Amino acid sequence: MARHVLPKPSHQIMPRSEQKRIERMPRFVQGTAKLFGQEIMFTDSSGFMHSFHEIFEDQLYAFHSPHPTPLIVDVGSNIGLSIIFFKRQFPDSRIIAFEPDPDAFQALEANVAVMGYRDVDLRNTAAWVEDTELEFFVEGSLAGSTEVDFRGAGQVRRVRAERLHAVLARFDSIDFLKMDIEGAENTVLFDLLDVLPNTKRLFLEYHGLKSRPQRLGDILNALSTAGFRYSIKDAAPNKRRPFSDASQSAFDPQLNIFCVRA
Repeated sequence: MARHVLPKPSHQIMPRSEQKRIERMPRFVQGTAKLFGQEIMFTDSSGFMHSFHEIFEDQLYAFHSPHPTPLIVDVGSNIGLSIIFFKRQFPDSRIIAFEPDPDAFQALEANVAVMGYRDVDLRNTAAWVEDTELEFFVEGSLAGSTEVDFRGAGQVRRVRAERLHAVLARFDSIDFLKMDIEGAENTVLFDLLDVLPNTKRLFLEYHGLKSRPQRLGDILNALSTAGFRYSIKDAAPNKRRPFSDASQSAFDPQLNIFCVRA
């Protein structure tokens, strides 16, 4: 069964002195942190702390399962904090993880190894609608993307991509599908419509790209058609007064969508 609740307060997961040390670090510099007593790698102090609070304090990805070996597909694993969370909940879970950013993937591999996890299939690829190569904008933290140069740094790399549909279609049942792929969900989700009925729970971070038509309505209709009920939370509340405040984000809006079987 799941370990549904992780230790609280958060200093039992990472000492408060460690949190403060990391918060003082400059951005986009590789570092290490003590998490659950193990030294793990990160690529950006601010992104790491954001993910720490979201994943371990808010427990964004917590879910219940009646069996101890759920299948989890983690699309956009970054440095692997989500995998650590899932493995704390379900030590015997099976996880397939996608992360195209080469620097984040290096940290991801190291972190899974230092934690001693098994049954984790790490893929240094972008989830896409075909097997190909794509241009990837390296951002250095959480927002590397095949869709937008979020940081405006002009750092572009060619990365391998594989069709997510082909992976999901191999299984009769997927317990949890997490998709956080910085705008690519606007394309990838619509290639999955015939396999989504095999998925019990779906977490989707929606990124409305300012330079393109918004697809939120299409996505919500597709999720309903696939048999999901959903709830929505603002993932990045950067406009307190939407009619008058200018957003500094490349995404408009950025939403967390939680989907369960109707």
